[in-house]
Order: sequence, then structure tokens, then C-alpha cells
Amino acid sequence: MNKLHPQEHPVLSYSQINTFLTCRRMWYWQYIEDLTPKLKSKPLMIGDLTHRLLDAYYRGELQAGDIKRLYEFALQLFPDNPPEEVYDNVMEAAVLLNGYVRQNQEDELQVTSPEVWLEKDFGDFTLVTRLDAICQTPDKRKWRMEHKTTSRVDSIYLRGQRRGLQTGICQWLMDELLPERISGTIFNLLVKKKTPEFPRQAVPRSQLVVDLAKETVLGVVRSLQRGDLYPSMKCSQYNRPCDFEPLCRSDTPSTRESLYTSRKEVMESSKSLKWTNV
Repeated sequence: MNKLHPQEHPVLSYSQINTFLTCRRMWYWQYIEDLTPKLKSKPLMIGDLTHRLLDAYYRGELQAGDIKRLYEFALQLFPDNPPEEVYDNVMEAAVLLNGYVRQNQEDELQVTSPEVWLEKDFGDFTLVTRLDAICQTPDKRKWRMEHKTTSRVDSIYLRGQRRGLQTGICQWLMDELLPERISGTIFNLLVKKKTPEFPRQAVPRSQLVVDLAKETVLGVVRSLQRGDLYPSMKCSQYNRPCDFEPLCRSDTPSTRESLYTSRKEVMESSKSLKWTNV
């Protein structure tokens, strides 16, 4: 597994690049072996549900108070998690959304384009990204809006968002593909506390962040073209073990069957599901 057949024209996203930078072995399991854990963690589940609710809200499709339909949708989205766990996370996502809506009833931001996908072929590779939304401030400037669910907000977290790889990739592709200048990113934070908080931070476009993102992406492309893979030994993140640690310890048919499923099938199924249609 240390050598992979070189990829001549990789199609890359922020999540794929971030996975590769975290651990090339983890990247191999996900993007070559097409594996994803059956059980989804609480932060991932709440983040996914909240993003979908916010997208429905900004599209004008949200039906207030319809927890039953949202729960039925979540059971389809996360079929391997215990139903009671799914229900608890649905309720937490709904509380976040309701609090957000109440706080922003007279929102000065106008969402002009919810959920925008950008894709560009750069010759040696293709880069794709998803924008949560494009919004406009009262001064008529356009911004990328990025929803983030988090349990805490401090200076380190905010600096990571402002100067992060995702921000750089999004700004790079917005510069390349969108007809209007995007002034930067407005981070829409949904802080999961006993009493949720909903701060926002506007971060102007930074050429340094874009340049660093380009350098990082090109470095990953060169590594993929060489086909060099090795484990990072970062087997724990955010105080939880890596989802692929069982495979690194023992790659057996029983391990794969009991703990993992097809990543592509899950993604295709997820894209086809809309909670408003349940």
C-alpha cells in the first residue's frame, strides 16, 4: 500500500485534500478503497443535519416544527446509528436552527444563492468545492457565507477558519469562476451550548490565504502523481480515535463488512434525499 498507481488527472475537493494531508492511509481507505464508516459521529451528524436545515431555510422550503419528518429523514440518512441517538441529534440540530431563525428574523444579510457548486479543470487536476451560500450585505457587496457548527469559539478556532485551506480554495475558485467579485467570507457560527449562540465574523479576502491554498493543492497533486502513500500515525483527532484505525490494525473481510460501507453509495443516496420530501 506504500505505492499507489499514479493518478494522472485527480479530481480534488477540500475534504479530499484535507484527508490526504491528515493521513495518506486514511485517504487511501476513503478515496481508493471507497470505504466510509457505517456509524457517524455526533458532531458530523449534527453538522450535516444543521447544514441541510439552513439550506432549506434559505431556499424558503423550511416547514417549522416538523420534527417527525426530519427524524424520518435522518433515519434514512444515518441507517446504522441507533434510532434514539439519531433522534437526540435531530432535536439538537432543530434547536440550533430555531435559535438561529429567531435571532436573525430581521437579517441584514440577503442570501442571493444558496448552495453553490464550483468546479474548474486546471489541466493536471480538477478542483471542486461547495459554497454554503452567496450573500449580499447592505452596501451591495457579495460574500461567501459559510455555516459552521462548533461546541466552542476562541481565537485559535477563528484564526483556523480565517486562514484555513477551505477558505483559500473557495476564494481561489470564486476568483476564477464567479462573474462578481466576492469580498471574502462571512462565517455563520452556530455554537452548541446549553444556550446556543450565533455569532458572525466577516473576513475580507486575503491573497496570502489564496496563494498558500494554491501551493498546498499543487503539492498534493504532485504527491498523488508520484503515488507515494504512508500512514501519518495521527490515530486520534479531537479526542476521538481515527475512524479507520480498525483497518490499519486488521484489514480483514469481517472488519470491512461489520464497520464500513461504500462511500460512493452513501454520497449518492445522501444527495438524492431531501427531508422536505419525506
